[in-house]
Amino acid sequence: MNLPKEEIDDRILKIFHDLRFIGFFLPEKEWTYRGNGVRLGETETPIFWYRPEDSETYRVIYGDLHVEDVYPENLPQ
Repeated sequence: MNLPKEEIDDRILKIFHDLRFIGFFLPEKEWTYRGNGVRLGETETPIFWYRPEDSETYRVIYGDLHVEDVYPENLPQ
């Protein structure tokens, strides 16, 4: 990704804040973090997913920071 360093830093900071929020306030909810070692821009690599309340799908954040809704059977093992 050809983003300015400041924009990359801002995106990373936002993700960390979001992860901290989810981990602190929703510990009983279903969520997984697997971003260790993933480099920014890895479009096919899921780094974090959680199941919103009353949802059939999981919200998945990928290494390039895009977000998709994914059915449980399509989550990484």
